[in-house]
Amino acid sequence: MKTILTALLTLVVGCGKKEEKQTPVMGPASHEVQASDLAETKAKAAAESKAAAEAKAGAWVSDPNDPNNVIIEKAIRDRYNGINKPTGELTKADLEKVTKLDLDDNDSKSKGLTDVKGLEKLTQLTDLDLGGNQLTSVEGLEKLDQLTKLSLCRNQLIELPKGLEKLTQLTELDLGSSQLTSVKGLEKLDQLTDLNLSRNQLTKLPDSLEKLNQLTRL
Repeated sequence: MKTILTALLTLVVGCGKKEEKQTPVMGPASHEVQASDLAETKAKAAAESKAAAEAKAGAWVSDPNDPNNVIIEKAIRDRYNGINKPTGELTKADLEKVTKLDLDDNDSKSKGLTDVKGLEKLTQLTDLDLGGNQLTSVEGLEKLDQLTKLSLCRNQLIELPKGLEKLTQLTELDLGSSQLTSVKGLEKLDQLTDLNLSRNQLTKLPDSLEKLNQLTRL
C-alpha cells in the first residue's frame, strides 16, 4: 500500500510541472541573413527618399508675384506649346515631356521676360524661342544641354550670354536684332549650321568664326 501511494504522489507531482520552453539559439548564418535584410531595407528606404527629394527639386515652383514665372508657366501649360495641363502641380516628369517652347513675346502690351529662371528645369528642351523679350542675361540656359535650336533675337543682349558656349549641341542660333558688340565664344559652338547676327552693333566679325566649318548660313 505504501508503495502504491508513493507512486501516485510521484505521478501527481510530475503532472503539475510545466515544461520549460527553450529559446532557439541562432547561429552565425541566421544573424548574417537578418543583417543583410536590414541593410537592404535601409538602402531601399534611402533610395526612395532620394528619388522623392529629386522629384520635388525638379518640380515647377509657381510664383504668382513674379511676372517672368507666370509667363513661363503659362507657356508650359499651353495646349499647343507645352503639355496641356491647365491646373495642378507641374512635376519633374511633366517638365521632362516639354521638348519645344515658344516664349517669343509678340504682345505689345507685355514687357516680356527679363530673366529665364526656372527654364533650367526643362532638361529635355531641344527647341527654345525667347525672341522679343527684355533679356540682358540668360543665366541657367547652359544647363539645357539638349538644345539644338535657340532664338534670342530682339533682346537687350550686348555680349554673348555667359554659358552659351556650353550648348555645344546647337545647330541653329538666332542672335539678330539685339545690341551685341561682341560674339566672343561663338567659335566653340562647332555644330552650328545656321547663325543669325544681323542688326547688331558689331563692327567686325571675329576671325575665330572661321572655325565654324559646319555653317551653311550666316
